Amino acid sequence: MKRRTALCTFENYDKEYAFKTYDETLSAGDYVLVDTANGARIVRIATIGGDAESKADAARKFILSKVDFTAYEKGKEIDAKSEELKERMKKRYEEISEIAKYKLIANDDPELASLLKSYEEIMS
Repeated sequence: MKRRTALCTFENYDKEYAFKTYDETLSAGDYVLVDTANGARIVRIATIGGDAESKADAARKFILSKVDFTAYEKGKEIDAKSEELKERMKKRYEEISEIAKYKLIANDDPELASLLKSYEEIMS
């Protein structure tokens, strides 16, 4: 395993900070958990290896691990889809409930029954 240097940026900051790693799977654009003076923080790798090695002496802290957002992204996708489906079901329920109410009352009201029949003919 070869030690590499990664230049990383914190969210909302353009300045790059150097971190050490032995993880050969990391690449630019990855989000990683790093050890800082203020505890563990998530950063984005701007550059790793190559040109970043010129800052190796500045790297005092380590990258702890790569952050995998797969489950988080999938969860957000599922939540969004379920909300969309709930809204569509609610709308459909309201449409069906309205017609069902008309049909129920039309059993006892000939005028409403006639209007409902005309409505259904137009809509079909």
